[in-house]
Formats: sequence, C-alpha cells, structure tokens
Amino acid sequence: MQQFLDGTGTDGFTQVVDPDGSLWLRFGAEIRSSFLFVGDDGSVQRTGYGEMTESRLTETVQGLIDT
Repeated sequence: MQQFLDGTGTDGFTQVVDPDGSLWLRFGAEIRSSFLFVGDDGSVQRTGYGEMTESRLTETVQGLIDT
C-alpha cells in the first residue's frame, strides 16, 4: 500500500484496506483492484477496476469535479 501511495502521490486521500473483502462488497465492488470514490453521504460516486494510473486518476477525479 505504501508503495502505491508513494508512486501516485495519493497519500492525501483516505485509503482503506479490506483484507476479507466485506467492505468492498458492501459498495458493490465484486473484484479486487477496485477503486471507489465515496461521497460524504456514503454513496458510491464512481468505481473503477484495474490499474489506477496517474492519468486515469486525474481523469476520474476531474469527471467527479465536473459533475
């Protein structure tokens, strides 16, 4: 996890480790390598699967800002 944070500069975001997968399933993430952007009210704003590159993270966050 620390290597991911160091490599992406995302240490300013809340990160969650869910070893048994129960939290991910609660938000509808059915596979690992899922990225969830959760609103203040607990709703899932956007999910993504696979590698989260810097450009993909930027694009996703910009999409949320523009919404």
